[in-house]
Amino acid sequence: GPVVIGNSVVLNLFLALLLSNFG
Repeated sequence: GPVVIGNSVVLNLFLALLLSNFG
């Protein structure tokens, strides 16, 4: 449901921040 979608969005943003930090 919406919770899973919201979690995936948060995880995607978190991973994007990590990649930007390492990049």
